[in-house]
Amino acid sequence: VYNAARTMRPGDLPSLLGKPLPGNHLLIVVGGGEEDEDESIGAALGKVDAEEVGELAIAGIQVGEGYVRRPELTARRFLCHPELGRVYL
Repeated sequence: VYNAARTMRPGDLPSLLGKPLPGNHLLIVVGGGEEDEDESIGAALGKVDAEEVGELAIAGIQVGEGYVRRPELTARRFLCHPELGRVYL
């Protein structure tokens, strides 16, 4: 999945995401992962604070409809964001 780009320079932190490509939105959100299967959709899309650990969520025109013949997994990983629409966790 190619959603962000960044020029890396010596000494840069490897964890920096870069800027989203045109038509893409990247969010760091609370929960939503396999280990958080019981987390509600609303909580899964809550933004994290600057020092918190979160999960990368991708939104934009490139996000697919879901997994082929895997409705349960699709329901867990493809969520609806109130402003951005379909989001992939």
